[in-house]
Amino acid sequence: MSRNDHWLTPDPQQPEHHLFSHQSLELTLVLLRYNNPSLATAVQQTLWEMDDSAEQAQHFYAELVSVMEADTIGNILCTLSRVAQRMLLNRQLKPEQRRLLQHLLTEWADLVEWVLLNCNVESRRYH
Repeated sequence: MSRNDHWLTPDPQQPEHHLFSHQSLELTLVLLRYNNPSLATAVQQTLWEMDDSAEQAQHFYAELVSVMEADTIGNILCTLSRVAQRMLLNRQLKPEQRRLLQHLLTEWADLVEWVLLNCNVESRRYH
């Protein structure tokens, strides 16, 4: 088991299907801390800057994107996917940890999809 595994314990206080949350960002921070420190720093900065009142997914997504760049979000998903693949290949995960990690990856993938559907393409073009 790696040093990250202790944090991959489901929180009994959280419903199984919750919206992307500060808890998801905290778990992401822990998983990235040793695997990609620069992305971990971006997540930590985002946690500091995020408003706790953004409870609905769309509002949380909009606030998250206003704090974190879209390509950073994509890089986080990519790095988390590599971390998960390594953990699965090394058989480091218990079934509940695998489910939690899968849910986290799904949350980030949903965020990437939201970014693709909602970001203003015109504002990102070079002049």
